[in-house]
Amino acid sequence: MSMYHVYLYHDKVVVPQVVETQAGFYIDSLPVEVFNVKDIVNWQKHIITMFGSENITVETPESESQTGSLILDKLNIDKWSDFEADATMYTIHFSPGYKTIYSTITGADKTWQVEPNIRKFASFAPLSAILQALSTELLMEHSIHKSKKNLLKITG
Repeated sequence: MSMYHVYLYHDKVVVPQVVETQAGFYIDSLPVEVFNVKDIVNWQKHIITMFGSENITVETPESESQTGSLILDKLNIDKWSDFEADATMYTIHFSPGYKTIYSTITGADKTWQVEPNIRKFASFAPLSAILQALSTELLMEHSIHKSKKNLLKITG
């Protein structure tokens, strides 16, 4: 079983390494790579390479504060709530029975909620199919977010 995270934040695709703790949960770790959303070839290459590697196991942090926020540090953001209000998180989960992409939406309370549209694929689906589905959703979300911002400028 493997898990990966990809974040869309404004015009950036943020891809941390995801590690599994000895307690069995997954956390973001270093390195955290950041790409311009328009640099499709490079972020796709990075993600397909990531899909080919298993999550490494690390000691379980004693507290949530020990995990810090490597993503916030990389993006120079002070508060997780600021990031979460403007970001979409994609969780890609590979298990023996299937492969899944979960995406989030920002709810009225400005926190993430899993969308009802969870994409499931057969376990034997090629990594290229997973990458294509993820890329399509990410680019569509970016286009929608940009359109909303432009509409606000026009009407505001």
